[in-house]
Amino acid sequence: MRITVGKSKPQFKLNIKPKAPLSPFHQLLREAIEVSEKLNTLYGGRLSGPACLREAMALAKCSTKQLDELRAVLQDGTPGLDSSRASVARIKRELLYTRRLNTIPSDAGQLVSRLRYYCRGAPEELSGYKASVLTLLCVAIAEASEENPKLFGTVDSSADLNQNVVELQARQKELFARIATSIPTDELDFGEYLQGRATPARFKNTNVEVAPATSAGQRLVAYLMSQRAKKS
Repeated sequence: MRITVGKSKPQFKLNIKPKAPLSPFHQLLREAIEVSEKLNTLYGGRLSGPACLREAMALAKCSTKQLDELRAVLQDGTPGLDSSRASVARIKRELLYTRRLNTIPSDAGQLVSRLRYYCRGAPEELSGYKASVLTLLCVAIAEASEENPKLFGTVDSSADLNQNVVELQARQKELFARIATSIPTDELDFGEYLQGRATPARFKNTNVEVAPATSAGQRLVAYLMSQRAKKS
């Protein structure tokens, strides 16, 4: 690159050495790290507020009209619903605000069991309103998404989240296997033979042992990710 300044036209030449291309083995490692980091993000992925509410309402078999009617009686002080109001507050505080509800389980029974702790005394109150603890969850999600949208994520559906995880897990498994069968000898420290015993072979500049080979890729990638995290 040449840069010309003024009339005297001094010339400056920038000598930038191109980076050496990655070896095939290092390319495998880089991709495995990228896939593993994406998976870690997805494992903590959260539904968006609208998606969370939509899936909860489908599981509760609750219409928009039913949700609005229950929210109205809970908010206007209608007597006989104190436990239900307290339940909504607990769900928001302990289940949503602490971000422990990242997705809506597809099994209604599983979710009801999880909600039972937060909804003590509420089922009896709700019997006259054709509602359940699942409906209270819908109320809590609707209120929380209005009060603090940042509590929720950006995923549009649990199915999308699960599908992405499955695909990345398959790719990660394939990369780990390829790493284990593609280790160049110059990436190894073969150890030493001392007093009748040989130290195990390790990947160079790491404390990661090569054996057993079946898990070598996974362990090496985990080590490299931990070292990257320490530097960041």
